[in-house]
Amino acid sequence: MSSPIRIGFVGLSEQGWASMMLAPSLLKSSQYRLTAVSTSNPTSASISAQKYSELSGGHVDAFHGSAEGIANSPNVDMVAVAVKPWYHKEQAMKVIDAGKDLFLEWPVGRLSETMEIADAARQKGIRALVGLQGRQTPVIQKLKSIIESGQIGKVLSTSVVARPARETFTWGPFVNAASPETASIENGTTMLDIAVGHFLDSLTFTLGNITSVSAIAVNQFPVAALVDANGKPTGETTAQNGFNQVAAGGVLESGAVWNIHFRGGLETRPGKAGTPMLWTIDGDKGSIRLESDHPMGFFMQIAPPIMYVNGEQVDVGDDELGAVGRAWYEFANEGSYATLEDAVRMKKVILAIGKSANEGRKIEL
Repeated sequence: MSSPIRIGFVGLSEQGWASMMLAPSLLKSSQYRLTAVSTSNPTSASISAQKYSELSGGHVDAFHGSAEGIANSPNVDMVAVAVKPWYHKEQAMKVIDAGKDLFLEWPVGRLSETMEIADAARQKGIRALVGLQGRQTPVIQKLKSIIESGQIGKVLSTSVVARPARETFTWGPFVNAASPETASIENGTTMLDIAVGHFLDSLTFTLGNITSVSAIAVNQFPVAALVDANGKPTGETTAQNGFNQVAAGGVLESGAVWNIHFRGGLETRPGKAGTPMLWTIDGDKGSIRLESDHPMGFFMQIAPPIMYVNGEQVDVGDDELGAVGRAWYEFANEGSYATLEDAVRMKKVILAIGKSANEGRKIEL
């Protein structure tokens, strides 16, 4: 058995997204060993290093500030970067310059930056894993196998309606005061960037690439109320220019028609009255329906939907690793995982949706 991949983690603090969603499965894996963490300041870095030393059962080095230090550590083979998107390029380039393999959380910066990162990694021969883990879920793997088996015949169309819950306090009338950047297109953290991007990666992974886009996108909440983590208003507001309604469609490489409608800002309703996600795929020999009533149903790696094939529920199985753990596993074993090239392709689709909506015309890809 080969030695574990020694991984350094930029942005892995004592609490937050990386600590909740990315690190747990990494710590359980025998194929990785967390050897270093890097945060924004020496105090948080020290606290984080102590926490993960205890959790991992081994010493974890502490770094802070630029990723240069952790990337050049002789105790690190690979660096994971999960910081605010506007820091993605800066931190990723430090890792690539050091010749280390890379994990980069979605949305991988802005499109021009994503392309620069991908080009630099390709020139250096760096392998990179991107945090688009929806494709690793059992339901998406099962969906892909059904499509490829020909069970429903040639795919003619696919249609999606999804609803990020208002209680996430993003992309609607309320924005979490701790993360006001989600309100701004310039920060790359809008509903279109995050929620739609994640979903479209799973859609194109199973059904093929998008070749054309026509879109309508609307911002119905130009001013959002800031709230605390419990949804209590702080009394302050923030300007918001991100879209909360995104309706887009076009044609896939196969000739199938695709369309989506993501509806942000709606209050959660229990049961079928407020179904957060419904995805249908029609072939010339049958159909598939995926649906979820879970408030986070738009993130399939968090809340996998139920699948029906020709009206019959299908058992998609389970994966003890989870979607995130499976992505780490596939990377370690040089299997199937989302790459920087996938990220660039998806960013181009997102850009095309925004451009089509703003210019009122069809965009060819």
